[in-house]
Amino acid sequence: MKYGRLLLWGALVCACFFVPVNLFAQGSGFNGAQSWQACRIEAGVGGYYQFTKLRSSNLHVPLMDNDRGLTGYAGVWLTPWLMLGGEYGQSLSRLEQSTLKNLDLKEAGGIIKINFTPDTFPRQYIILGAGSKLWEYTPYWGDKNKGHAVYYRFAFGTDAEFWDFLVIGAQWRLSYVPDQKMGAHLERTSKWDNALLLYLALRL
Repeated sequence: MKYGRLLLWGALVCACFFVPVNLFAQGSGFNGAQSWQACRIEAGVGGYYQFTKLRSSNLHVPLMDNDRGLTGYAGVWLTPWLMLGGEYGQSLSRLEQSTLKNLDLKEAGGIIKINFTPDTFPRQYIILGAGSKLWEYTPYWGDKNKGHAVYYRFAFGTDAEFWDFLVIGAQWRLSYVPDQKMGAHLERTSKWDNALLLYLALRL
């Protein structure tokens, strides 16, 4: 059921992405192309649900089936269709029935946001990004393990702007992590992660 709901949300995001409309853009609190200008700053926070399966490196015992967390980003719109910025994420998940403790998963990287439909409501965009996934944990019988792995990300999404500054959006993103090992005791079961992100932002 969890997978079905996530796929449904992904389908809704896809529908909004491929069917841009210009509803409410005129004569209301929703703003279309007339609100755009160079060097606008956008910053937002949100929550994500991500398929990240982790297991024990030695015994291959499943330790985590999915990941939930918070994310934040900020950037500058150089044109109505191009934004450069950065993002940061913090996992809130914990390992299930594990001999590992104090698991801390983070990520930080740069993003390029390309807005394909600056004149519509809602707007549709893609994101290209890259950065590092940071991990840290402590085995009950050994020293702390910590490190990082490079990730590459592609995402598409939709957002709507209200009152010329408030943005509400949804995003479906796919991340590729070449290195599955996470220290001596933990590893990813796949090099691919996919996630749904819902966020609220200010565009000034």
